[in-house]
Amino acid sequence: MTEAPTGTRAKVVSLVLAIVAVALLAILHQHREGSRAMLASDVAIAAKNPDTAVIEAFEAATHVAPFSPYSEAGFARLREIAEDAENRGDDDLAQAAWRSIRAAEIATKGPFSTDPARRAHAEAALSRIDARRMAVTAARSPGLVRFDEGELAKRNARDPTPSNGTFLALGAGAVVAMLAAGLLARVGFAFRGRSSLVAAAVTAGALGLVAFALSR
Repeated sequence: MTEAPTGTRAKVVSLVLAIVAVALLAILHQHREGSRAMLASDVAIAAKNPDTAVIEAFEAATHVAPFSPYSEAGFARLREIAEDAENRGDDDLAQAAWRSIRAAEIATKGPFSTDPARRAHAEAALSRIDARRMAVTAARSPGLVRFDEGELAKRNARDPTPSNGTFLALGAGAVVAMLAAGLLARVGFAFRGRSSLVAAAVTAGALGLVAFALSR
């Protein structure tokens, strides 16, 4: 009588252990890649190669993992390079570093891994550089249309990527759809009885939620 529950419990434990193992492997990969990228950025800085330092710091910034210092170190390195370049008048390098901060923020955007203030700071810096460059160009070409810094800030703040709410709706809908589909498969597809109808309705609703999230 206890054989079936024991077998079910063993399957659940095996599934949980497999999920934990995959998660740990993913975390270790993020740690390793973040460490490698920061070391490469350090080497590039020592070799006075700021362009490579920006590329590697961006890589580090995008490798987010629990208890990993490398993502924050990557963002800090990018800001250090950007501010130093802007102070020296190297707008090309400064723009590359600020854009890397913004791109890394978008790439790692999530409910627990984003920093809106850091992204806003980078976008404000990009707008400042763009406005300065447009002023120089306009001085040479008086008929050129110019945008003020506020308009440039709006343009730089545009983000076509899905919101955190969309990601959460997509994930929740997918999980509910899988659970409901499993229940539907268990009770049968004849749509007889309350359980079958409820499972079918929940599956349809969850798939609708997924479709809504994908269309956003």
